[in-house]
Amino acid sequence: MVKKRGWRPSPPFFALIILILAAGTLALGKASHNSAEGEGKYWLVIASTSGTERMAFPVEEGDGFTIKYIHSVDLLPVYEDYQVLGSDGFVLRQTRQHAFGAGLGDWQGELKFEDGLQVIKNIDKIFIEQYLRVGRIADHTLVLAGTETPVSQVFQGGELVVVYIEERH
Repeated sequence: MVKKRGWRPSPPFFALIILILAAGTLALGKASHNSAEGEGKYWLVIASTSGTERMAFPVEEGDGFTIKYIHSVDLLPVYEDYQVLGSDGFVLRQTRQHAFGAGLGDWQGELKFEDGLQVIKNIDKIFIEQYLRVGRIADHTLVLAGTETPVSQVFQGGELVVVYIEERH
């Protein structure tokens, strides 16, 4: 029997290579995650008033977002359209609804009818922060850059949350 000469890696060597590759992959994933977090100077934050739970989304000054919910009386959707002001917070530009119902507020602005909705435009109310009671029926949803994110993914119905813009350096 002839013994073949040459180097053959041992099983511990293979384990070491796998460990190095796994560590490298984790490091690359962490680096790309951190760079994604650092993309935005501003973040739209929805946080519990206790500060224990939060949702955060990168935004830029001038970006628009909508808080959509189902009205508890007429069970029709309501859309509140906001614009990010940066470190100055955000501004409510308009609301859109199928019908005026109890609790929809008395906003100053121009009433228009567009696409079957009653729209109050030019509200221009600035918020540094806005408190929101997460509805059990309302199904509050954040609409940002065409993506809908239900607030109920993080918060329970009845929970009080605060919406604000956070500046990150």
